[in-house]
Parts: sequence; C-alpha cells; structure tokens
Amino acid sequence: KTRREKVMNSASQYVYNADKNVRAAATSLFLNYSVMVALTLILKERLDCWMPSEAIPAEKDLEVMYRMALTLGNLCHTNSDTMQMVKD
Repeated sequence: KTRREKVMNSASQYVYNADKNVRAAATSLFLNYSVMVALTLILKERLDCWMPSEAIPAEKDLEVMYRMALTLGNLCHTNSDTMQMVKD
C-alpha cells in the first residue's frame, strides 16, 4: 500500500467519532487530499480520498457536513456521470 492509502485507511475510522472536532479533523484530511488529486484522471487516487459515504446522512454538524460535500465535489467534478447523480 502507498503512504496515502495507509493514511486514508487509518483516518476513515475517525469520520464516525463521537467528537465533532475529531470528525472535522478527519474530514479535513480527506478534503485536503481531494484537492490534491482533483485534477488527476486516476480513479483509484480519487477513491482513496473519499471517506466512507455512509457517514454523510448521519452527520449532524453543519461544518463537518460542508467539508464532506466539498470533498465529494472535488472528487467528482470532472466525471459527468457522477455529476448527474449529485444533481439528481
């Protein structure tokens, strides 16, 4: 595994933490990586940066939810199929 994969795998558990500051920090990490790989066409790199998607509907904190939405937008903005799914 690459260093990025190890970091993403380790950080993904914190997306579900009870402490909103821990969730915000973990989500910020995913957001930062998503910015870094936003323009790459390598799907694997994009998927490594996406936090577990089932965390989104359960999130109650607006700041954390906003960071999740930004991350999703960064990762799918050049994929027309994904953009259509987000619009729907």
